[in-house]
Amino acid sequence: MRICCYLFILTLAASVCADLQLNGIFKDNMVLQRDQRVSIYGSATPSSKVTVTFNGQKKSVYADNSGNWELKLDPMKKSFDPQKLVADSGQGKEQVAISNVLVGDVWLCGGQSNMEHWFETYPLLKEKAKEINNPDIRSVIMERREVDRPEEAVILKKPFTGAWHEAREPWVMPLSPTAYYFAAKLRCDLDVPVGLIISAVGGSQIQRWMPLEVVNGLNLDSESSDGTGVLYNAMIHPLRKFTIKGVIWYQGESNGRIPHSYYALSQEHIKSWRQIWARNNPHLINMPFFTVQIAPFQTTVDGLASDAWAYIRDAQLKTLSLPNTGLVVTTDLGEYADIHPQDKQPVGERLALWAEKLEGRAVVPSGPLLKKAIVDGNKIHIYFSYVGSGLETRRVTMSSRKNVWAKDDPDAYVVPAEELAGFTLCGADMKFVPAVAKVIGDYVEVTSRDVSNPVAARYGWSTFPLCNLYNKEGLPASPFRSDDFPVPDVQGRTVGTAWDGSDTVLGNALEFTGSTAETAWQKITEDGRQGFEAALGQDNKSRYAYYKITDQSLRSGKCPQVVLSVIYFDRGDGTVAIQYDSSDKNILVVKENPGAWKNGGNLKLENTLIWKKAEFTITDALFDGRCNGADIRLNCAKSFVFLKLYCRKR
Repeated sequence: MRICCYLFILTLAASVCADLQLNGIFKDNMVLQRDQRVSIYGSATPSSKVTVTFNGQKKSVYADNSGNWELKLDPMKKSFDPQKLVADSGQGKEQVAISNVLVGDVWLCGGQSNMEHWFETYPLLKEKAKEINNPDIRSVIMERREVDRPEEAVILKKPFTGAWHEAREPWVMPLSPTAYYFAAKLRCDLDVPVGLIISAVGGSQIQRWMPLEVVNGLNLDSESSDGTGVLYNAMIHPLRKFTIKGVIWYQGESNGRIPHSYYALSQEHIKSWRQIWARNNPHLINMPFFTVQIAPFQTTVDGLASDAWAYIRDAQLKTLSLPNTGLVVTTDLGEYADIHPQDKQPVGERLALWAEKLEGRAVVPSGPLLKKAIVDGNKIHIYFSYVGSGLETRRVTMSSRKNVWAKDDPDAYVVPAEELAGFTLCGADMKFVPAVAKVIGDYVEVTSRDVSNPVAARYGWSTFPLCNLYNKEGLPASPFRSDDFPVPDVQGRTVGTAWDGSDTVLGNALEFTGSTAETAWQKITEDGRQGFEAALGQDNKSRYAYYKITDQSLRSGKCPQVVLSVIYFDRGDGTVAIQYDSSDKNILVVKENPGAWKNGGNLKLENTLIWKKAEFTITDALFDGRCNGADIRLNCAKSFVFLKLYCRKR
């Protein structure tokens, strides 16, 4: 008993005699924010006194009962002089110091791969990077992590956890070019040290960077809320107390499948980060937030509609309705074959123009942005903000291949300067057609011989837009639409119609081959009919319902043109893929069986809670039972209830 009590006392003593520590973001070579009260914080023995000395200031605070402490330094002017920051517990042996600290502007750099990727991943930038020697720019990288709950610890990227790093060799190669060129222009034009916190993950969707409660409050479908908060919890929440200048953000490609929700997500993302930072830094309630529009890439991406990314750009444009926001347009900086275009210097420098505008510099930070569209008979007149010295057209050239500058690519996409390109018009039928546009003074006149009574105009409205409107300051106009038509389903999914219970014209019912560990289906009754349901709790892994064609006249390629009818209960949301055994040898989903499984269409669930019928036309059916003895499968990741599958000759 005495031994147990002794061990308990030792354990208790160890728990309360914690070492004095600064939070993990406070490291050698860092930059602290100028002109604002700066939070310094960490942990120590509960109730102990902590004193911080820096830049002629000496501030003290007592740690709380959990050992957490935080204090504020008074606003400081910019300083290029390396200084030491010391935290002292007053107990002699407990002292923590960081060296070579500057005072300037600190920016959080977030998004996906076009913000995350380093100089060394861009072949055309690697040689340029070797010339960089800019020690007044300091950067640190957050470790890529996903967690289910918000964390407090700042985890920096390995093996770079020991310090912030100066922008010179050998550190430049692991640095984001987008972030660096932004900082380099600010260092030159504002004569200020710049700190960069890189917190970005390639392929990440915006909802993963947002607090769970914020996304849940939007009541979005499951595809738009998948993975909510997992990156925010590990890579943003731990930074929320740190005093920064603002945010630069480059993301959106990975939300291209669900642009309908990106309008709400992109704005709530900005609002939520501002609210989070303002709790500890009240002046950041309208924290500067500058967004890069996604760059042109391919005609269609992942089988989406050709204008899928145009809606993402439109949602990004509409974030300008929030105060203290900015937008960088990249319609002249894309590459057809590479989602990571090489020319990051103009991207960073255009971002910097917005930051310079914050400082009161006389700059035009943006290209022309839609202000209003006025119908005048058979014409539409488009007026813009950020016209600058005037509107003009310019030659635009974008590479058709990877790792080649556009000027060196003989097959580059070229928009000549002689004509204004990229405009379309529609009438009451909402069908957009190419239009003729010309600059007239401070507006653009748009007409089309095919539209006598225009209703709306669009500009640069495609995933890979070819357009060339600029202001005379050399900044491109943002793609836009003057309409507010509903955002279509860019995935081209089929929506079923109500089923009356009749199957007389649907053809032959197929044989359901049963459940396996891979399929995991179970029987269920919905609205008086017994069907099958994908088993719940499968962690979003694909589940397959396999079917076999029993009609011999439809097998072995005897009848390649057929119609598949799926009878299902419309509960929940998401997508069900209809896949089949095809004669298309270019399909290599199953390597040993080219042609299986080809996607024949996607079914969209709308949660109408009724039985529905959806039909899919197939033109290259083989149906040779080459996978699990089956010819057709339904592929879903969420709960899905179906009754039967039918097949008939087309």
